[in-house]
Amino acid sequence: MPKKIVSPFIQLGIMLIFLMIIGCKTSAQNNRNKDGFVQIFDGKTLKGWEGDTTYWRVENGNLVGQITPTTLLKTNSFIIWQGGRPADFELTLEFKI
Repeated sequence: MPKKIVSPFIQLGIMLIFLMIIGCKTSAQNNRNKDGFVQIFDGKTLKGWEGDTTYWRVENGNLVGQITPTTLLKTNSFIIWQGGRPADFELTLEFKI
């Protein structure tokens, strides 16, 4: 019975997929704080977030949405997390109006 030979390209592809999975898992684990939560806002940038920067910005470690007389809204403006696909989660936040 002849032996099947796995193509080097298939072997390389499998190895790359494996490394990507391991890298993603390790990255998420490294981002966990002492309570086990993964923070999705770094307090410095809007990295991973999608929103109109006319209204949304980072200020003193806070995510700020602001409407001024010169930037009045015609429709709602939202900021949306686009930095990954969350699974089971708990939302913890503080806000001020």
